[in-house]
Amino acid sequence: MTLQLLVPHIDGIQYVKRLAEVTGVAIELVRHAVQQLLHFGLVDTIDIFQYVPFHPVWSEWTRLQRVVVVCVLFVFFLLFLSSFFSGAGTVA
Repeated sequence: MTLQLLVPHIDGIQYVKRLAEVTGVAIELVRHAVQQLLHFGLVDTIDIFQYVPFHPVWSEWTRLQRVVVVCVLFVFFLLFLSSFFSGAGTVA
């Protein structure tokens, strides 16, 4: 019965205490159920200190993309200005 309550909530991010809170199951029962799933190789655990959140990585990536776009636009603007001023003295 505990496994039936837990399995829909196992998503790779939830920790044991959070699973107990979400499902309303006693934490000892959740620990025992997770131990059984570990024994049969159905889940794996990671150390909380090795866990790296996904969101800050993506926010840094999008910020880097914006900086690159601004730099490219600036270079094109400088090229446009240099071609404008270099052609200003010539008569066609």
